[in-house]
Amino acid sequence: MYLDGYGCNKISQYLNKNGYETPSVHEMKKFGFGWKPNWTQKDLWYATSVKRVLRNDAYIGTLRCSVTKVSKMKGKKVRVDKEDQFVHPNFMPAIINVDDFNMTQQIFEKRFNEKVMAGNQKIHKYAGILKCDSCKKGFVARNGKTKSGNNITYVCSTFHKYGSNYCGSHRIMEEDLDEIIMANLKVLLYTAGLRLSEVDKTIEDRLNKKGTTLIRQKK
Repeated sequence: MYLDGYGCNKISQYLNKNGYETPSVHEMKKFGFGWKPNWTQKDLWYATSVKRVLRNDAYIGTLRCSVTKVSKMKGKKVRVDKEDQFVHPNFMPAIINVDDFNMTQQIFEKRFNEKVMAGNQKIHKYAGILKCDSCKKGFVARNGKTKSGNNITYVCSTFHKYGSNYCGSHRIMEEDLDEIIMANLKVLLYTAGLRLSEVDKTIEDRLNKKGTTLIRQKK
């Protein structure tokens, strides 16, 4: 599908609509466990999961060792650069044609270099910041029209893509966010002003006290 011009998001929608198992579900059914077993959305395909499959050369029979390592600084698992991994081509039977895989990688690189995206839309100010408290996914911005004009509403991405069976219709308008943030900024500025006044008074008192001490010492 990717070679036919479909993007990762469109492919994920097709896979979900037609009931294809995700790698997480397949792993749990086959081995009885999987990555993040308590993850409630493991039966859903996402654009990122489609991309991982399309970019994974294990499907053409390549085995990669030392793909991740534990960071000495924070003790977290980090990904190792491909140049430093141990690669074993043709280690296992391929399930994807090598030519198709290589062509897919070329298209990925071309789209990335030319910054080809889903649409030539503006970047919304709260994009990538808001997160749904229920499903922990981000919010997407949607344009809507009201009596006051065009308004932007941020909606839970899980609800927006998959409906109320997977998450609630959590949403908030951009103008409401602006008001909340401005109100908090005003409180912050007011509080900071009070604290600065207290700091100024403390400095002044200490200077006066120090001056009095110096006068006494001179006498």
